[in-house]
Amino acid sequence: MKQDNAPLRYLPWLARDVAVGPGLLYLLISIVVCVVLWRVSRVTDSPSMLTPEFIQGQAFRTVLLVMCLVATGGMVSGDLHGGFYRAFFSKPMPTWWYYLQRWLLGAVAVLLTPLLFGFGLDIVFGNGFGITRDLMVTIAVGYLLSAGSVFLLSLFTRRDWLLVFFIAQ
Repeated sequence: MKQDNAPLRYLPWLARDVAVGPGLLYLLISIVVCVVLWRVSRVTDSPSMLTPEFIQGQAFRTVLLVMCLVATGGMVSGDLHGGFYRAFFSKPMPTWWYYLQRWLLGAVAVLLTPLLFGFGLDIVFGNGFGITRDLMVTIAVGYLLSAGSVFLLSLFTRRDWLLVFFIAQ
């Protein structure tokens, strides 16, 4: 493959950045929440409300916007402000393709979080992951709308995530 036409040349680095950044944060938070739920379930007499489906739904209804902001905040504007833009594109590559890859990798990180969290819930409660089709569709549409807005505003301002946060509230 010719070097100038390699649209996936930055993909391994982008994947590493997303895994070490938002992905690691989501994993750590999932572990902490599962440990807290495990302790609560040991103390509570009626864990009937603490089903994995209920917990997954409540958790992602509460934190989905923040997850999208963490995954995509400052994507373009951070590169422009840090001066990385010139280094990234010193070899010919479409800028839209580079940032689309980064945006899609953020979506992968956000959509993998319920699976990781569900794995922890299965360990804690032993009765399933709590993942439903409606939950995954809600997360995907939420990412499309929230992270897409952040991505668009990132072209114009460094406070893209803040604007989307205030608009969504």
